[in-house]
Amino acid sequence: MHNPNKIQLMIIVKSQNDLVVVCPKDIMYCLADGSYTHIYLKDNRKLLVSKALNHIQDQLSEKFFVRLHRSHLVNLTFVKSFANHTTNVVKMENGEELKVSMDRRKELLKHFIII
Repeated sequence: MHNPNKIQLMIIVKSQNDLVVVCPKDIMYCLADGSYTHIYLKDNRKLLVSKALNHIQDQLSEKFFVRLHRSHLVNLTFVKSFANHTTNVVKMENGEELKVSMDRRKELLKHFIII
């Protein structure tokens, strides 16, 4: 179970044949693919792990990582913009656009100060 008080310096991601050391702050977003998860890193690497997105989410800090959709988990520090009500999309620093479900929109907005 996730412990919000733990300090996350590094995690080890079992990706195909390798154990890859990753700093959680370098994870831009994760996308569910059945019982697998694609992890997208800020250096443009993409890791495929044989763990469900729920498992990945439980390992990462709730302070920085937010579920946008049943298949999207994002690191808030990489969100560049948030589209209006009609599209419900966040644009990431790498240009990727990720859909935000209507149910999760309010929760996402709680993490930002709107001026």
